Amino acid sequence: MSVESKAKRARLMFWWRLGRTESALMQQLEKQAHEHKLGAEQITKSSQYNWWRATDDLVEHMASISGYPADTLRAMSKQKFRRVINHILWREEFDRRVEQCQSSTRLESYVAELQHLAEEDAVWGSQRTKWPGAPYLAYVDNKFHARLLAMTRLGLLPIEIETGRWHGIPRAERLCRLCGNCIGDTKHFLHGCEKLTAERVTSLESKATYTEARGKELFFWRGVARRVECRWRERTSALRKQQGELAHPAEANDAEVCEKIDSIIGLKPEPPAEEPGNASMREPHGKGAAKPRKKLQKRPRSFWHDGKQNMVK
Repeated sequence: MSVESKAKRARLMFWWRLGRTESALMQQLEKQAHEHKLGAEQITKSSQYNWWRATDDLVEHMASISGYPADTLRAMSKQKFRRVINHILWREEFDRRVEQCQSSTRLESYVAELQHLAEEDAVWGSQRTKWPGAPYLAYVDNKFHARLLAMTRLGLLPIEIETGRWHGIPRAERLCRLCGNCIGDTKHFLHGCEKLTAERVTSLESKATYTEARGKELFFWRGVARRVECRWRERTSALRKQQGELAHPAEANDAEVCEKIDSIIGLKPEPPAEEPGNASMREPHGKGAAKPRKKLQKRPRSFWHDGKQNMVK
């Protein structure tokens, strides 16, 4: 739940507690706020600093969505009231998140999962109050595998469809650098590229993997993570070999030429190894070396000191 939703929930819970307070001062303040409440035509500019006005507007909004009047909401038990407002706030946040994700092409799979989640809630009549975690988090304990699965599901892998977006390449030109036949998106990486020989991964969406993983979630998700890792390592090694191919035969001896140049410009050779017997005779150096002692300057004689820093009585 976002910070804004949590702030609304805290405001509503405080409003619910005020209905059960025994403080005469708080009851009088609420009564005065309702008596002097301005009409909609008298309000020129809404202010969030007027606590009662902002809270009353929020309560009216909750009452219109839930179908319960404000008095009925306040008369509910704490658990029921919290459950009602949590579901409403979660649903509003759900709608906002789906609308934002639909504008991004790399989050198509995530939008499909959210829509599938809404369909399941409508079928079973469940009132969800919190976001479900990724289906693999409870079974994949390797941090590298968890990060790799998360980046693959969210479209954040540095493959052609993503790196092309960084450099402003048109989507139709973001072809796979291995086969060059299709757009290098996540689906192509998982099970479409013909140049990758590692075992293919059908899908990582919750809806597609639910039936296959049912009853064997631990072995299923760990196997999926391992297959994705194998395909990713094979792809990166193949791209490195492509980048290592020499563009011209004259460049084949570059490494040897660089070594000769380094020897010519006079790189200092490594010092010869010392004999074990002389190792203890070396002067210490580095952090463990002892700092040279400073000579102490004798203080001049005075009426109060005898030159040895002792007071004369």
